[in-house]
Amino acid sequence: DATYEAINVLEADRPRGKRAVVAMTDGIDNTSRRRLEELLERAKEANIPLYTLGFGRDGEIDEVTMRQMAAATGGKYYPRQEQGRSHRDLREPVHRAAR
Repeated sequence: DATYEAINVLEADRPRGKRAVVAMTDGIDNTSRRRLEELLERAKEANIPLYTLGFGRDGEIDEVTMRQMAAATGGKYYPRQEQGRSHRDLREPVHRAAR
């Protein structure tokens, strides 16, 4: 639901330039009111790519869903980082891709 809401906020604010949503998640849907298909449809309709950052322990991340979210919207999936590395390393690639 947070990713869906982020798309709505970007649509309402109408910022200049390219728009993108970065979602740090394990990809597992626990209590969402929206189905994945609704999220993807909304992102495509708004022309907002989704960049997904894997977050969680090995074996506890739904990489299939996260890859699908990114691929379906023109974004990119960044897998869980190895111990000692951080998603901070991804700041520049995501920023460049959203330009």
